[in-house]
Amino acid sequence: MKLHISKFLFLPLIVFLTACESIPGNDRGQGDSYPMIVLPLATTVQIDYQDEVKLLRLNQLIAEHKGSDQQKAVLYYERGLIYDRMGLTAHSRYDFTQSINTDPAFAQSYNSLGVYLLFGQSYDEAFDAFDSRH
Repeated sequence: MKLHISKFLFLPLIVFLTACESIPGNDRGQGDSYPMIVLPLATTVQIDYQDEVKLLRLNQLIAEHKGSDQQKAVLYYERGLIYDRMGLTAHSRYDFTQSINTDPAFAQSYNSLGVYLLFGQSYDEAFDAFDSRH
């Protein structure tokens, strides 16, 4: 029984050693023949404290808004920009759309929404967004 277990332990060791020998650059004296590939590391988005405060204030202003539609469209647009800086693209697109629905003549929201549509490879919709500014 002991001999049977040692065969199964010996086989992975041989596979590991032959795999290490076949790694490029592991040849003695020829380490520079293959270029080293460096992969980028993902980093978290650093959210600014001031953006959080602005976001809370804009949420409050939108909830309590009693002014004109143009002012409310600007508030949605500003909140969409903050969401964009925070990396919350779905929220940002929603706010740009809300801004357009509130004031169809607000050109900056069309531009921002068009950029998002370009990144999403929705070229026809992006062209319509860029072209439909009043």
